[in-house]
Amino acid sequence: MTRVTSIEPVVAPDGALAYLSTDGVAARVVEISEKLPEGIGTAGVIGFRDHVKRCVQTTHDRGMTAYAPAGFEMPGTYDPSRARPGRGGATSVWCTT
Repeated sequence: MTRVTSIEPVVAPDGALAYLSTDGVAARVVEISEKLPEGIGTAGVIGFRDHVKRCVQTTHDRGMTAYAPAGFEMPGTYDPSRARPGRGGATSVWCTT
């Protein structure tokens, strides 16, 4: 792994966190990576285990080669204090090589 891009939530002026859609995160990674001379590379997608297949597919749909890293245990416990418990609430990370 040579580069890691962490897409953090946007915090509104009132302190509320904006919802990060999977497609929105993938779009942001494309936007950031297009500025790199070597381009996007291959994305290792890390997400909650009940969402990771969809996350990989969404990443593919955005034009990236993407996989869930072999041997990495995806998280499975949600933070109940988040705005959308059970529907995200973690930083999405795309690792590209």
